[in-house]
Amino acid sequence: IESLREGPVLPERERRFLGCLRLPLSSVYQAEVIDGAFKLDVPPVLLGYVQDSEQSPSLSVYITLRPRLAPAAEVAEERMSGEQGDIARHACKWVAGNSSLHQCHARVLRALAVDPEGVSTLITRYMAPTPLPPHLSAAAAGAELQAPDGFLLIQLMLDAARLVAHVPFLEDIALGKRRTNVWTTNAELISLAAGDHEEHAHLLAGYFMELGQEVYVVLGSSLTGAQAAFVLTTGRPIIRSTIFGASHVGAPASDPTYGAAQA
Repeated sequence: IESLREGPVLPERERRFLGCLRLPLSSVYQAEVIDGAFKLDVPPVLLGYVQDSEQSPSLSVYITLRPRLAPAAEVAEERMSGEQGDIARHACKWVAGNSSLHQCHARVLRALAVDPEGVSTLITRYMAPTPLPPHLSAAAAGAELQAPDGFLLIQLMLDAARLVAHVPFLEDIALGKRRTNVWTTNAELISLAAGDHEEHAHLLAGYFMELGQEVYVVLGSSLTGAQAAFVLTTGRPIIRSTIFGASHVGAPASDPTYGAAQA
């Protein structure tokens, strides 16, 4: 009788936010299937929880659309070549030759890029030193970058990465000129105040080159998009024991930095 009067005893359940995984729907659409373990975005402080491992929390997911939708085929458009004939032919031959290799089947190979006006040029022409913002330029000019520990240079590079990560992300289709994957220069990116993966990567690489660093832009795929671009730093001429001493890869649109073995 006493138990009937008090009613059933329900277990207490409490929801606590432990982390999140942001995944745009466009990524699933372009990649068709996203499968793997991905790092969670965890708050710096979780009350009541202690992280025993040095590894960041991750979540294994398998995400797809049902019914599965095939990505739209790239629309053939008239393009003008901005390169000499022999250079353009050699670039196309280089892409075709490497694409036929077994180890390159799943890699992104590109030699030419199309600007908003439909002119194709070598992608290496988008890599150039870019003047630093005034506050970073003043900090770089007022101190010696090649300090014994390289601390100032590392801090400037991290500040530049955070600055580029705050540039709004804009898909190419929003430009309203071309439906293909267009590339803009750093000057055009700063003028538009927005860009996609390639523009963020070129801007960050340009800042690093302005600081006298050896950098590369790596094309591939990531969680935030089926097509993505990353900035690879070799650490030269920084001492090899510093944070950028070994090869490090950064995703400029979201500001994380990874060792080459983790990327």
